[in-house]
Amino acid sequence: MPDIGPDYIRKAKSTEKVPALKSNGNVVFTKGFTGHTWFSKKKYPQGTTGIVTRLHTGLFGEIRRVDVRLDDGNFVRNVPRRFLQALVLQAFVICASDQAHSK
Repeated sequence: MPDIGPDYIRKAKSTEKVPALKSNGNVVFTKGFTGHTWFSKKKYPQGTTGIVTRLHTGLFGEIRRVDVRLDDGNFVRNVPRRFLQALVLQAFVICASDQAHSK
């Protein structure tokens, strides 16, 4: 069965693997974020989830900022990387043979 979910990267100087940010991947705000526009400020609380629409990279290819479409349909542009974490969604597949054995 193929691995379902985002790709993983290894933390520097560690053997721990963490989910990597990627386009169309699911993310969650790890801290509260306040989005600033010309005339207003909007707060997004910790735990808000969404989908990555664009990755903004730096000079050496590192991810600096991310554009996110929230679950309610709103777009948030230029969210700094430190406010987001890739979200791993576990998919459970139930085979017909497993259902027959459980009866």
